[in-house]
Amino acid sequence: MADVEALFAKGSEAFNKKNWDYAIEIFKTITLTDPNHVKARQALRMTVIQKCQQAGFPGSLSSKMRGAAASMQISASKGEKKIAVATDYLIGDPMHVGVRVALGTALMEGNFVDGAITEFEHVLQSDAVNKHSMKALGDLHQKKGDVKKAIEYYSKVQSMDNTDREVTSKLKNLLAENTIKEGGMDKAKSFRDMVKDTEGASRAEKDKQLVKTGAEMDEEIQQLLDVVNADPTNPQQAKTLKKISEMQVRKKDYDAAIASLERAKELDRGDGTIKMKIGDIQITKLDQKVQAAKAAAGGDTTNAAFKAAYVELVKFRIEEFQRRVRDFPTDMSLHFELGKAQLVGGMVDQAIAEFQMTIKDPKRKIESMNYLGQCFHRKKIHDLAATQFLKALEAAPTQEWELQLRYNLIDCYSAMNKLNEAKDECKKIMNIDISYKDVSKRLEELNARG
Repeated sequence: MADVEALFAKGSEAFNKKNWDYAIEIFKTITLTDPNHVKARQALRMTVIQKCQQAGFPGSLSSKMRGAAASMQISASKGEKKIAVATDYLIGDPMHVGVRVALGTALMEGNFVDGAITEFEHVLQSDAVNKHSMKALGDLHQKKGDVKKAIEYYSKVQSMDNTDREVTSKLKNLLAENTIKEGGMDKAKSFRDMVKDTEGASRAEKDKQLVKTGAEMDEEIQQLLDVVNADPTNPQQAKTLKKISEMQVRKKDYDAAIASLERAKELDRGDGTIKMKIGDIQITKLDQKVQAAKAAAGGDTTNAAFKAAYVELVKFRIEEFQRRVRDFPTDMSLHFELGKAQLVGGMVDQAIAEFQMTIKDPKRKIESMNYLGQCFHRKKIHDLAATQFLKALEAAPTQEWELQLRYNLIDCYSAMNKLNEAKDECKKIMNIDISYKDVSKRLEELNARG
């Protein structure tokens, strides 16, 4: 496992250097060696997409013909050969849904559950209504014992096709099973047992509502520390130390929480989330320092102490997310957070580069377009800013998004002296919500300009 993680680190380094071919070869090797290595699967797909964005994706006709040939070859292969053939093809054509489904199916047949889940999730990123993948994900999560996830995917299939009797039957059984488990009735042997369970649940609910005192929490922390100190070099103690740190955070004893996580990091160096938790706590500390400085200054944001604390927070956030991106270069959520931090810190060009990467992530597409628009507006390239806002508006999933994007367009059109367009956006907002921000005042100001 250590060798695989060291290899993954090399692949991440190659990705950061944009050495796509070397990174692809490394991530491919890991996935073929350990088909359930989820991070390597995600990294391989992301790296191939990055390469294709520079070199070009296959044309639709070429993809269709070559994909059909690859599918035939996959069908004719057996076992791990299927996985290898599908993987090789997707390195040249990462968006081919049919071959990606075949890869997920081959992994599923080989009982590589986590690997299969990852590939079918990749399919849904390209084809959100792929019924085969949703059914497979339902089956896989059921196999893992994640009943709620299985229900989620089976429900999606049923909403698309309520004539699928197999899925309807599975969903019905899982819903019944989940109801029984959540009610504790699967363990009840008699009516008396069920009554006891009900009474126990009532007591548990009351216990949840009780807030532990500082002394009680200190006592529990000390008990857990005693457990750790009794066997301080056992890697399993990392989990206990993380639990201790969570309690210390609730007590706002941030330095102690960081110290606990540092101990956990020494015991489990492979857990990259520990460094992130430490960073999160440090950000919380700095944010509270900013709030305290602002309160001391009576809300005066020009106050020197406030400005110094704010700059310290902004600088740390940028450095922290730069480090996280170096550690996990294929994690688009981290690139997105880095872009936001850089935008706040005035590193607009760097932020643009991050958002141009995260715009390809379906989960963050609209947010990334919105931030790109803000970046271009900050650089006074108002026409490019408007283009981003308009693209985002076409896919706006909610009315709140529509209002925000139209409000941003008012700024762009106003800056370009396109007063009629700016007025139109004001009116469109007022037609939905006349009290939205200061839109009424903005329209009055635009009318005064001509």
